Amino acid sequence: MTTTRPDSRTRQSLAQSPSTPPETLAILARDLASRVREAVATNPATPADALSRLATDREEWVHTAVAANPATPPDVLAVLATSQEFGIRRCAALNSSTPADVLVALASDRSHWVREAVAQNPSTPADTLAQLESDDNEWVSEVVAQRPSTPPAVLARLARIGSERVRTAVARNPSTPADTLALLASDSSCAVRRAAVRS
Repeated sequence: MTTTRPDSRTRQSLAQSPSTPPETLAILARDLASRVREAVATNPATPADALSRLATDREEWVHTAVAANPATPPDVLAVLATSQEFGIRRCAALNSSTPADVLVALASDRSHWVREAVAQNPSTPADTLAQLESDDNEWVSEVVAQRPSTPPAVLARLARIGSERVRTAVARNPSTPADTLALLASDSSCAVRRAAVRS
């Protein structure tokens, strides 16, 4: 009796489902259809060895999916963080499973999109956030200013030296100390003063 193989759409659905058994996901990780392999790479239930294999897939979008998966082993994320493709590095920078030393290295990445992702990552060390506060890209500094976990001393410095956009983000941050809010309440910018008074 001949068994009919599921079509690629069915295999992709299986690959995406968190209830799919790990051994099935391991098989689908070798599927000929790249979209199926990508779906396996996004699945947090995918076994570590399958994710390690997919990190060397011939398709870069599969690498990107592996870099974004919180189940990806730290040593694999460390390798993906050195990719020539900034999108892969950005996903590794956003991944909460990425090791702290890798995040520290990515904080000096040539792409501001990657540095911004490091600033967003809840696993980024406080001293690295302090480094990013003086980033030459305003968006990176703004993300640091928005984070409730940003150290008060960093928020205080951003309140003094940041752009109007960054100072407004500091004023809206629920963790900004009262003395820093008082400083921002008398800021030269109306937008900053308004944000400080509403906080």
